[in-house]
Amino acid sequence: MSLNSLRPPKGAKHPKKRIGRGQGSGNGKTAGRGHKGAKSRSGFKFKRGFEGGQMPLHRRVPKRGFHNPFRVEYEVVNLDTLATKFDAGTVVTPELLRERGLVAGGNRPVKILAPSRVARWARRSPCARTGSAAKPRRSSPRPAAMPRSWELCSWCSGD
Repeated sequence: MSLNSLRPPKGAKHPKKRIGRGQGSGNGKTAGRGHKGAKSRSGFKFKRGFEGGQMPLHRRVPKRGFHNPFRVEYEVVNLDTLATKFDAGTVVTPELLRERGLVAGGNRPVKILAPSRVARWARRSPCARTGSAAKPRRSSPRPAAMPRSWELCSWCSGD
């Protein structure tokens, strides 16, 4: 096989379709556009979402609610997960949670949830936590050096 003997497979190459070049060509007169209507005119272009005069989908669907552009999306971690994955007294930071794979990577702040009773506490510096996660439990006292309820960690405040 040599370069001068290379050929595309049979049927892969087609001659250009010459439209509007007389009736003998098979694509004369209306040039394959049909009779009348907007699509047969020169310069016609469909608008995005145009459905032939029918009310377009983006206008048929009802609009509901309000989209807050300043909404803060948190990566959430359960308090009982922290209790099982970390030893008591460990300072838990968002970086440490990312290293251990408890939250996904990225820049989202971390929020701690308290869905159930917890046997022991780990010291933590989250970005935010629910009210129940901030409350001390009778079964396990809270360490004295724990940050306040909505205190930002150094990772979130940009220090």
